[in-house]
Amino acid sequence: MTPTKLIKDKLDQLVSRTIKMALGVAAGILLLYQGWAFHANMRERLAVVAQMTGRNLTAALEFEDRRQANMLLQSVKADKDIVAVSVFDRDRQFFAEANTQSDDGAATFFPHWQRLSTIEHMAPIQLHDEVVGYIHVRASPNRLFEQWLASLLLILGASLMSGWLAMRGAGRLQRRIVEPIVALASSMRQVSSDGNFEAKVQSDSQDEIGQLTRGFNDMLAHLQERDRMLADRNQALELAVQQATSARESAEQALRVKSMFLANMSHEIRTPMNGILGLSEILLHSHLPEREAQHVRTLLQSGRALLKIINEILDFSKIEADKLLLSPTNFNLNDFLQELIQLFGHQARQQGLALVLQIDEDTPAWVCADAGRLRQILTNLLGNALKFTPAGRVVLRVSSSPLANAGVSLVFEVADTGIGISAEQHSQIFEVFNQGDTSAARRHGGTGLGLSIAMGLARLMDGNISVQSQPALGSTFVLTIRAETCTEPATLAALPALPSALPRLAFPDYRVLVVDDNRVNQLVVRAALERVGCRVDLADGGVQGVQAVTQHAYDLVLMDCQMPDVDGYEATRQIRQWEQTQKFTRRMPIAAFTAHAMAGDREKCEAAGMDDYLSKPISISALEQVLLRWLPSANAAVRSK
Repeated sequence: MTPTKLIKDKLDQLVSRTIKMALGVAAGILLLYQGWAFHANMRERLAVVAQMTGRNLTAALEFEDRRQANMLLQSVKADKDIVAVSVFDRDRQFFAEANTQSDDGAATFFPHWQRLSTIEHMAPIQLHDEVVGYIHVRASPNRLFEQWLASLLLILGASLMSGWLAMRGAGRLQRRIVEPIVALASSMRQVSSDGNFEAKVQSDSQDEIGQLTRGFNDMLAHLQERDRMLADRNQALELAVQQATSARESAEQALRVKSMFLANMSHEIRTPMNGILGLSEILLHSHLPEREAQHVRTLLQSGRALLKIINEILDFSKIEADKLLLSPTNFNLNDFLQELIQLFGHQARQQGLALVLQIDEDTPAWVCADAGRLRQILTNLLGNALKFTPAGRVVLRVSSSPLANAGVSLVFEVADTGIGISAEQHSQIFEVFNQGDTSAARRHGGTGLGLSIAMGLARLMDGNISVQSQPALGSTFVLTIRAETCTEPATLAALPALPSALPRLAFPDYRVLVVDDNRVNQLVVRAALERVGCRVDLADGGVQGVQAVTQHAYDLVLMDCQMPDVDGYEATRQIRQWEQTQKFTRRMPIAAFTAHAMAGDREKCEAAGMDDYLSKPISISALEQVLLRWLPSANAAVRSK
């Protein structure tokens, strides 16, 4: 890493380089000028000598008197700088010469290498404006070199003296500039390392450095003031953070208490509901007189209505806590809509209403989305439309538009000719516990959660619900969701449909263990299992359930999750650990049998080692579907029937 240079060193280098460059350029210019001036002066002298000597040689050239020419040329030797003088006739032939040294090339023009070491001048000799010959004078550059060397020494001496004086002056100027900057840097280091904003710099200068120093002191004063203000604000912020943290912890605690309360209430409510609905279904399958059978059907319908309210409250709580997860699957949209219309067909006929399904021809037949949640939304919208339409019709229109990456926007419009909704209520009907016209709500009932839950589900599916309505002119609810297009599964057509109701004694001699601490639940499940031929053993808790499994071989175990002492999760883990010590060819299927219905319950069951999941209250059909999945040989037999 290159060491950091101080500003003093940088200024020294800058001044030194500047002075050296300036003196070098000046010395070079002077030396060049000295050489050029001497050379020009020497050429002028040679021109004068050539002119004067040429005038004296006109007669000798005219009469071709070489002896006279040589005598005249001897007078030129008195000039020590002149090396040689040569005379040529008008035909440029050698005529005469005076030379202070031997020169074998006098008969011709001098070669190029000699001209490099001498200063030459050649001029014509004229008589009456007629050229009678030529004179060539050569001078030695030795005196030029001597004068140039003397000038060089003089210039070098002057440059050294000037450089020394300049460095002395620059040093004094540098100290005046650098010392305040060094003081500023020292104060900045002190502020940076120690955080001491009282490290002021003293300066009486009025120049830019003085202004910089005063500005630095002012900045320190502002920083000191801001530091004090920041400390006060940090203290206030810490107090606010503590309050916010306390509020968040209180809210989280309240949310945990709420979730625990909902889970417990779900368990406590669903457990007796399981007895009511389960026994009602069992009674309907028994041979009852028509009057009593009608009473049982009414009881079953009332129980299911109560269960729907419970499910709405739980769904609302899960959406509010952001714990509701979607489960997309591939399904046939046309069959899905036809089943939905059939579900409400009987109610529409009883009310004398026309229920119409219109599907746009461009709508894809197979899509991937959460069919259960989509059915829940449309069931709510269609149920409301039938509820608030005394006469006329209800239309379900379905269309679509393509999106990028195999996506599709599905649009469901539920239009009715009912009582309508006022404009003031359009923005309120999706709020929690809002039922629009309270008088109508009293006539038709409801919790006020349906549309709020539907809107929450629609937004989870990247969609929305809007409404267009006027009083006495009907309403149109528009649901949009995002789905993915898909193709029909290749193996779907090969799978036979499961029967809606199993025949009696469909599972003869299969042994099933029911682990539940509630006697009513045991009675309901036992009656349902014995109806289809299963042999049923009961265990009152997790400890008895584990003991029963280790002592007997069971084809299926129905395990309640919430039990005292050892719950269903721990009991399942103990059973799986015991299985690992045994050499079984088949893993014993365990289905969760629980009143819990909160987000994550299914995953928690799977993590404990359970294979299936049943939520209380359990319908007879749901229980029979579990039997079909986990009793293979009976499954094949029932399908063949």
